[in-house]
Amino acid sequence: MATALAVVLVLAPSACSPATGPGASPSLAFVSNRDGNEEIYLVLESGRLRNISNHPGRDRSPVWSPDGWRLAFVSERDGNAEVYVASFFGLRPDLVNLSRHEARDVDPTWSPDGRRLAFTSFRDGDAEVYAVDIDGGGLRNLTNHPALDTQPVWSPDGARIAFTSTRGAAADVFVMEMDDTGPVNLTDGPVGDDFGATWSPSGTRLAFTSNREGATEVYVIGIDGSHLMNVSDSPTFDESPAWSPDGSRIAFESLRGFGWDIFVANLDDGGLVNITEFPAAESGPVWSPDGTRIAFESNRFGNWDILFASAGGGEPTVVDGNPANESAARWRP
Repeated sequence: MATALAVVLVLAPSACSPATGPGASPSLAFVSNRDGNEEIYLVLESGRLRNISNHPGRDRSPVWSPDGWRLAFVSERDGNAEVYVASFFGLRPDLVNLSRHEARDVDPTWSPDGRRLAFTSFRDGDAEVYAVDIDGGGLRNLTNHPALDTQPVWSPDGARIAFTSTRGAAADVFVMEMDDTGPVNLTDGPVGDDFGATWSPSGTRLAFTSNREGATEVYVIGIDGSHLMNVSDSPTFDESPAWSPDGSRIAFESLRGFGWDIFVANLDDGGLVNITEFPAAESGPVWSPDGTRIAFESNRFGNWDILFASAGGGEPTVVDGNPANESAARWRP
């Protein structure tokens, strides 16, 4: 296979774009240690990169708000992991610490209206799911249970939050209503762990990772607990499901190919395509907003780079050819 060219990803700006400097509109966020520690970078429409966290503390886990005007991330600049939000309404991003606690706060996820963030917090001595308004008010413990409750993700309509909990015999995916209806164990497997849930764009299904049949696989289930389906169906190791924007396909990482590869499963006809096909480790697939491309992490050049490829396969492109390690790519909505 030919070596991919090192070029910078450039996307057309939206009609109304957040500012990060004169004439600059971000298209992609990612984590890089090119400055000696992990920082959050943006790829701008000009092809330039912008360090928006810019602190000696570790910064990671970027998540765009639904409107693309804010970016939540986890930072250790205060000595512990906290949830910060960068707002892009001026020439420089405005950073706000939303979690504000000496305990560890991680896993930020936006509500669909962009007014709240849910996150995992260890402030009560165990892992709980909290929610907070973007102005820092309205902090609330949503799970309030002695088990470990982690990995929250908001449903597309904002009415529910799915999360991983150990309150049963093993780790399971629970779903709770935002009207205070108690959480329901959606996966409730008799054996094995279920975790890492992600909502379909329609909000009618969840994809998750499970080892309930021995091998670690990617599954899909209806929000009423029906129509459980093994999407990856392999005796190897499959994880990190990501829905296409139209909900017809799921990308995931798998050990069945030349090493760790990115596969795309068609939920309608069961088709499966290896879009990377390279003897290296490729992981963390994320779809572009238009569903035509998938960004992922790869160590095919020795260090960890962000690459993107057509959702149908083909030669991938390097977002940036820096020799540092880069990860956690997130497309701007």
